[in-house]
Amino acid sequence: RPAGRRPARRAPLCPFSPLLSMFGLPGGFGSRGFQDSFRCHSVSLLAAEQQRDASRLEYSDKIILPPSCLEKLAQLEIQYPMMFQIANPRAMERKLHCGVLEFIAQEGMAYLPYWMMENLRVSEGDIIQLRSVNLNKGSYVKLQPQLTDFIKISNPKVVLEQSLRNFSALTKGQTFRILYNKKKYDIGVVEVKRHGGDFAPGQPQAVCIIETDMQLDFEAPADYVEPPRPAKTPTPPSASPSPPPSASPSPAAAAAAAHDPSFQLLSGVCRTDDKNKGNFDELWGKSYPECHDMCLFSRGCTGFEYTVKGKASRCKLFKGPILSTLPVGGASCYKKASKTELGPHKKRL
Repeated sequence: RPAGRRPARRAPLCPFSPLLSMFGLPGGFGSRGFQDSFRCHSVSLLAAEQQRDASRLEYSDKIILPPSCLEKLAQLEIQYPMMFQIANPRAMERKLHCGVLEFIAQEGMAYLPYWMMENLRVSEGDIIQLRSVNLNKGSYVKLQPQLTDFIKISNPKVVLEQSLRNFSALTKGQTFRILYNKKKYDIGVVEVKRHGGDFAPGQPQAVCIIETDMQLDFEAPADYVEPPRPAKTPTPPSASPSPPPSASPSPAAAAAAAHDPSFQLLSGVCRTDDKNKGNFDELWGKSYPECHDMCLFSRGCTGFEYTVKGKASRCKLFKGPILSTLPVGGASCYKKASKTELGPHKKRL
């Protein structure tokens, strides 16, 4: 297109649309809403051209589209928030879902965060296909940090909840990127569930995460390696026969055997009146005694939950009253006893 020449008001949204239509590829309005194809570029290029802060564009799932897209979307009366599915036409199994930030890109171009380009396996200037979609609100998501360094953060759950405010949707199988304390962290999406029932067969498993009550869960980091167990010291022979060795007791069995009066053992995961939204601290890699003592000697702790997931352990220190439990394998809930339950000779900090 010659420099300075603007496209006609009713021209196709993308200069590749007529060519793509010859091959049966989507372009323009389509029968299912807005859909078209663009040459993709990373948002960092746009940030450099306009002298903007690239971090505000990179660590989200918002894309930047041409101004004519807004006119097309308005004519189609696309509902808000606007959600889109992006696909790589050379590998259609590569799909992501996202929102839109601005409509200031050059015609025929779309600017994407670089982590999205990595997921789609596209390079600068490659063609991507875009279409509007309606996504159900998410009810549950399980995430997997790609590096163990992430769970060493003081409260990774809070960090993720704050970072996800810059995102519109999550797709099972994607790996998104966040920035915390000037360090990048890649987070994989292991599982998503939506309000309104299960996903239909063949339907992309993606959910909208804008203004939704969603439960957040963690999988052990992708690079987590269980530390080697110390070798057993051989015992000297004894004149009297010793009983056969038994397996190490589980944390729940150990607490029960000790008749610990400070906690009441409940089966499953702890549940509070606010569905556990922001009323607990989550710590990874802690042993059962460490989790037990941190709650015992904390005035505001009402109980703790200890879970072993594969090679990783998770400790939740609750701040609100524990009202019930939900049966989940590998998890135990320990409700802190009240002062009257402890008796007159027991003292709790």
